[in-house]
Amino acid sequence: MYSKLRNIIFIFLFSLSVFIYLRFPEETGLAVREALDRCLEIMIPSMFAFMCICCIITETGLHHVIGRPFRFISEKVFRLPQGCFSIFLLSMISGYPAGEKLIFSQLDKGCINRQQADRMSLFCFASGPAFISGTTASILFKDSNAGLIIFLSITCSNVILSLITAAKAPAVSGKRTEVKTEITASAFVSGINSAASAMLKMCVMIIAFSSFYKIAELAGINGILEKAVEKIFSVNSNASKAIVSSFFEISCITTFPKYMYSMLPLITALLSFGGVCVLLQIISVSGQRIPVGKFLVGRLFSSAVSAAICRMLMPWLECPSIAVSGNFSTVRSASPFPSVLLIIMTMLLLTKSHGQKRI
Repeated sequence: MYSKLRNIIFIFLFSLSVFIYLRFPEETGLAVREALDRCLEIMIPSMFAFMCICCIITETGLHHVIGRPFRFISEKVFRLPQGCFSIFLLSMISGYPAGEKLIFSQLDKGCINRQQADRMSLFCFASGPAFISGTTASILFKDSNAGLIIFLSITCSNVILSLITAAKAPAVSGKRTEVKTEITASAFVSGINSAASAMLKMCVMIIAFSSFYKIAELAGINGILEKAVEKIFSVNSNASKAIVSSFFEISCITTFPKYMYSMLPLITALLSFGGVCVLLQIISVSGQRIPVGKFLVGRLFSSAVSAAICRMLMPWLECPSIAVSGNFSTVRSASPFPSVLLIIMTMLLLTKSHGQKRI
């Protein structure tokens, strides 16, 4: 009975989506174009270099070397193997979904077990300083202090979450293991290819999700959510729209009103949560092995804690607490280069997939 009802609901939703897409081709096309611009002008510039560095470090085994000075913290405090603390640090710096990529890469290599991977997936998750600087700090506030507050708040909340999950975790063996590094051209190229594949999956997911979000908006579903948010947070319609869109797709965080410091804790909470689209990305990157229920509970907890920490840090860093402006900024480009680049990247991925099937 449940299966039949679910099938009926999905058929109805997909039929409605097709109708709206055919009825409003210009609006849905514009949503795809804006999402593509966000990927090429915000996401890729702010995250790709960090992701390449992180993947190269793990492919060469250097994360074990980086983790040596933090061995006591990793094994006794976090209750994780020696090299895992370096993965935590890299995930805080590189941004999502790099952390999940590194975690399940180590799981595939047998460096950690499934229980440890599930635990790490809860707190090795952050937007990263580059993304924070490229969006909220430079676009919304034009203030490095705001970016620092957000980064510190999210990092502290993840540390707290890691300590909570470590409380019932089994102790890790203190035996020293031989660390082998493989600093070769092959590992270097493999790391870049791994980062490029993850980045492409992320961008495609953002673009697809943006089109679905636009369809929901045209169907009137988003309006209902925005009205509810408007009443809950006592904000205007523009701010409520930014909150709802950012909850689903975090790169929409740039649509918040500028210089509204009073909403900094809420923006921090949204960045800590990551959004529904990022959740779908990490499910894809992890090979559908992430514990979705635990992950959602963990991220919601971390979001609340990060918002509270942000509120406490605001007076310390002398951030204004009142809104100054309600202007919005959107990223648009008339250049055909983004579309051409997406086509090329898609062709490369399809070629790679086809080659793997033949092998």
